[in-house]
Amino acid sequence: IEDYVHAEATKLLALIANQFFTLTVAVVCALAVAKLVIG
Repeated sequence: IEDYVHAEATKLLALIANQFFTLTVAVVCALAVAKLVIG
């Protein structure tokens, strides 16, 4: 993102959205694993 987006505001928004998406996927994966372990 940092190499391809040149506007600072857009770059910051894209990086924040990317982090939020990554965190959301990590939480969903952790919950799925917990559900498998619990039964």
